Amino acid sequence: MAILDSFEKIAKIVSLIAVPIVVGVIGYKYQAAARDKSLALEYVKLSIDLVKDKEKYEPDVQDWAVANLNYYSQVQMTKSLQESLKKGTSSVDSSSVESSWFAVIASVSTLPEAESLANDLRKNEPAELKGVPLGVYETKISKSCAITVGRDTSRAEAFERTRIARRSGWVPDAFAQKNREWERKKEI
Repeated sequence: MAILDSFEKIAKIVSLIAVPIVVGVIGYKYQAAARDKSLALEYVKLSIDLVKDKEKYEPDVQDWAVANLNYYSQVQMTKSLQESLKKGTSSVDSSSVESSWFAVIASVSTLPEAESLANDLRKNEPAELKGVPLGVYETKISKSCAITVGRDTSRAEAFERTRIARRSGWVPDAFAQKNREWERKKEI
């Protein structure tokens, strides 16, 4: 019986140590994947802008932009498509990237109110959203201010950020909203 009791005590100690480590590793990997996805989207947007403006950039920059688009594409471009993008005989448009969605966590009347609330919200943000800046945007329709988690992003990422905000209890009424020509005022 003493051996079983000793084994049970050792198992409890090991589980007390192992569970936080496993949770930490999983959380870190999730955050890293989210950062990588966000960075990839920014590279795609930049590359599209570079490819669209042929006269403004050197051919080496155009080559890099096309290679970058091909790298992040799930379906690789053919050599002829890559060449036509470089020459300008084909084009791409950033509106073809499903973006311009926001994870909205609050809406207030004035910019000072928004900045104050964003700073307060920053203090209690969920671990999964640490490192993602909070944005303060002025809306065109109502002239109010929206506080968002990050800049505009894909629809899927905006919905994921709102799910995290609601699930953690940080902002129970967070929602995803398509960008309606909002103007970014500040990042916190």
